[in-house]
Amino acid sequence: MNRKVKLSLLVLLLIFILVLTGCFGNTNVNEGRAQNHSVELIEGFERFENDYFEIQFDNRWTQDATELMEMQVIAFLSPDGLATVNVIREEMPIRYNLEQYKNVSLQNARQMHGRNMGETTEERTTVNGLDAYKITYDLTQRGLTNEIIQVLIVCERTAFVISFAGNDEDTFNKMLDTFVIK
Repeated sequence: MNRKVKLSLLVLLLIFILVLTGCFGNTNVNEGRAQNHSVELIEGFERFENDYFEIQFDNRWTQDATELMEMQVIAFLSPDGLATVNVIREEMPIRYNLEQYKNVSLQNARQMHGRNMGETTEERTTVNGLDAYKITYDLTQRGLTNEIIQVLIVCERTAFVISFAGNDEDTFNKMLDTFVIK
């Protein structure tokens, strides 16, 4: 895959993430701080951590961090450039429960992508002991269709979106299993 297509894939994923993390509305949900614990380091992986979360990633992958207003985006890119994993942390102006956040996120994504967004599948799951939603769908941009996987976690007034696009879902699943909120 040439460099232009790789860059397009990364830009596409970042745009989608920004859409998915939009929050609007009001609620009186009072969810407590979730507790999960660090995971033993996987062989061949490194640990990324900041004040809010930690996650492990394949030590051959590159990592970059960006701050956008109330959001922090950590991007991981495979050595061949064919897979990306992004972790977004968003401070929400109001509290949402997980179901509300999922619904608003999907509504925003459908409005932005229209016909380019395929049918979604939604699955309630857990990530290292945290309640989560896993959303999967195809997204077509410039004639290129990619399967997108988004995992949504809400903890108090903070939302985490862990996304994947590419050809290395095994590495994504290993990374997901190491995600910890501090």
